[in-house]
Amino acid sequence: MKHRRNLFLALPGVPLCVLALMLSYSIGGTFWRACAVQGWTATPAQLLEGGFKKTSVLRGGTVFKPFATYTYVFEGRRYEGSRVSITDGEDAVGDTQQRLGQQLAEAFSRGETITVYVDPNQPESAVYDRMLRWELLAYRTAGALVFGVLGVAFLWPVLRSVGKQPAD
Repeated sequence: MKHRRNLFLALPGVPLCVLALMLSYSIGGTFWRACAVQGWTATPAQLLEGGFKKTSVLRGGTVFKPFATYTYVFEGRRYEGSRVSITDGEDAVGDTQQRLGQQLAEAFSRGETITVYVDPNQPESAVYDRMLRWELLAYRTAGALVFGVLGVAFLWPVLRSVGKQPAD
């Protein structure tokens, strides 16, 4: 009977551990992309559009997503790109998303050239901002740790009983 109760209590631990693993994977991917783009070539680009989109969230906050479409010439060929940063998506962590969107909107309104970083091995891949967002990484790391610890705490009774014979 105690074994069944332990299994029931362990059920929340599985999705919590999966969430912690997903966040950890996201953190690792962000570090990998940040390292990879450091070797990319700085290239001038012309903005076709740039700015940010605002989305309201349930608790009255605002989420910003920067956007851009730009063209650049690399090794004599013309390319079009739209990647703004090494972390895709939108979030409300820090002001980086809003700041990037404002930079792009101002550069577009003034007709300025921007600098993008082009992958010399795949010139169709380019990014505007190649900096790590430490505040986002800290947020994801904290989430991975909290969900991981909670998940293991829920799973611990089952993990401890593995290999033990049930008492009669």
